[in-house]
Amino acid sequence: MVGTLAAAGACSSSSKAPTPPPRSTCVFYDKAPRTQARNVGVPSTTSVPVTGTVTMTVQTDQGTIAIAVDRATAPCSALSFAYLAGRHYFDGGTCNRLTTDEIYTLTCGDPKSAPLGTGPMYGFDEHAAAGPPSAGTTVTYPRGTVALVTGGTPHSGGGEFFIVYKDTTLPAGAYPVIGTVTAGMDIVDKIAKSGVKPPDSNSSTTDGPSKLVLTVTSLTVG
Repeated sequence: MVGTLAAAGACSSSSKAPTPPPRSTCVFYDKAPRTQARNVGVPSTTSVPVTGTVTMTVQTDQGTIAIAVDRATAPCSALSFAYLAGRHYFDGGTCNRLTTDEIYTLTCGDPKSAPLGTGPMYGFDEHAAAGPPSAGTTVTYPRGTVALVTGGTPHSGGGEFFIVYKDTTLPAGAYPVIGTVTAGMDIVDKIAKSGVKPPDSNSSTTDGPSKLVLTVTSLTVG
């Protein structure tokens, strides 16, 4: 056995060295201006893979949603979600925004016991997938698309993402596409079918927390 391992090592050392993973320019802005934030540090950008896909597995109290994140078009998002997942940032949070009129999305990614729009204490840009925002132009996001939530300002990407459950038209480039749901759309449909919670006098009947709450028990990447 020792001889076999030694021989394998000798053969390996004489072969061509593997090509290192490609790098992308990702800049994470520490202490980005936010009304709510969780300080979890900032991801390292020493080496950022920009090829292939990586699976983001969202375990919920209703079942598992699997998302193929495209590292070629959304390398910074893939890095950010992996970083936050490693710190259990998403565990116990809810998908707490359902939109049911003209825009058909379920928004997830806020931490446990956090209000809508809470993010990490950093921001970043990710416009590779859809290009920069273009005034007056729109694009269709097909059912199953997963996109990064942004606040409409530079460096406003963070931990939030939304899943499109019915083809939806949105401003071109405003919400960079990060991947596609590969399993679990039936769970998203179930939440969408439940509808938005009965509103109070200051809320909408088509945009807000869903009647059936979807809790993220854990989120992993890779």
